[in-house]
Amino acid sequence: MSNPTKYLTTGLSLSSLSRTSRGYVLRRAGGVVVVTHRRAASSAAVGQRGGGHPSTASPKSASLPPPVEGSLLVPHSGPPLLATATDSAGPTSHPTHSNTHNSNPDRATLFGASPSAGLPNHPLPSFFGTSLSIARRSNLVFRNGAYGIPKAKLGDDRGREGKGKDVASRETSEPEHALSVGIGEDAYFLRTDSLGVADGVGGWSGHAGANPARWSRKFMHHCSAELGRYENVEDELFLQYYEIDPVDVLQRAFEKTLAECKDEGVIGSSTALIAVLRNDELRLANMGDCCCSIIRGSDYVFRSEEQQHSFNYPFQAGTTSKDTPIKDAQRFTIKVQKDDIVILSSDGLCDNLFTDDVLEEVLRFVAESPPPTSPASPASRPGSRYTLNRFSPQAVSEALCHRAKSVYEDQRAVSSPFALRAMEEGIHFAGGKRDDITTLIGVVGELEASPDRR
Repeated sequence: MSNPTKYLTTGLSLSSLSRTSRGYVLRRAGGVVVVTHRRAASSAAVGQRGGGHPSTASPKSASLPPPVEGSLLVPHSGPPLLATATDSAGPTSHPTHSNTHNSNPDRATLFGASPSAGLPNHPLPSFFGTSLSIARRSNLVFRNGAYGIPKAKLGDDRGREGKGKDVASRETSEPEHALSVGIGEDAYFLRTDSLGVADGVGGWSGHAGANPARWSRKFMHHCSAELGRYENVEDELFLQYYEIDPVDVLQRAFEKTLAECKDEGVIGSSTALIAVLRNDELRLANMGDCCCSIIRGSDYVFRSEEQQHSFNYPFQAGTTSKDTPIKDAQRFTIKVQKDDIVILSSDGLCDNLFTDDVLEEVLRFVAESPPPTSPASPASRPGSRYTLNRFSPQAVSEALCHRAKSVYEDQRAVSSPFALRAMEEGIHFAGGKRDDITTLIGVVGELEASPDRR
């Protein structure tokens, strides 16, 4: 038998290869990673202890599983091959492919093309390829903030703000929904790679057991939990980090929410919108009338449209609803870049503020950034913009919520997006719509390394 089969891997950290699969052994040799098949190694050791040459061992003892497509490690039966990546966190550059044999047997050889027919075509664990991709994850993340104002009941003697604070604090304190925040019947979650908002449908009021606020809170909690699975190395979804589909996330969260509410005897439904950042792609799943906008520089580059069966009757996931995420949710994929401003909101914002109002409010904060110091700097050229180093997502989300609230509280207000749509349906309506308002702001930026790693 030939020497124990060794495999060459590139760009992998030792920490990302901390587990074995289907008999493959990972060990450190001279500061690099060596991948050896367990049975092949043991067979070679037996042959050497018996006094014979390893080539006299039975070929069956070194048999390997059938080939697997997409393997990034290449089997080699010659001198032991060592990994080109040292024990570090980041990927390393690939050496240039060469068909010539190197006189130094300790130097690793990279097969840039398919191995020749003379080399064994053994399979490798599928997690190796994915680990290489994860080692090259993009450093684009969200710098985010969120704010919400619950709607106040008319005639509340304690005042609208007092009522809103009581509701928000009570909803947020529920430990079983720790991954989401409730704002009246709205709910949201924030992550560095994703945002999500849901709007509980108030039409359930008056039904026994109805609690749309609890439904939306559970829905967003499970969405955040499902997204966290893609970063858990022990979870099977860890290998699908880049293949994530936000609609699948919505569907699994919906099924868990439906099962929990059924056990608790709670009925309700909600709209939902989640946005997931992967490299320079923003992937959206939308169900209902929540809204997503992306501002680049001084203008919009994307804005979603409401998904409704009819006026004021949005698509929704919940008890007895025929709508489901896997069947009815909208998918969007948008290319984003550094300093793009992503806005997610419930319909309480977009029913009261026109798109120009939202843009005006956001640019008011962008203008606070320091201007370029040199006329020749790139920021002074047409179409460019200032950096957002001093841009506060939290302050912007708060300002947008208060501006939307001022519309439905102003008795002199005549026009609003909701009022215009109502008039198009032949319904007389003036002013803004009183509703829960939730706004999430995410600024696409680069993940900065901590200056102090002690």
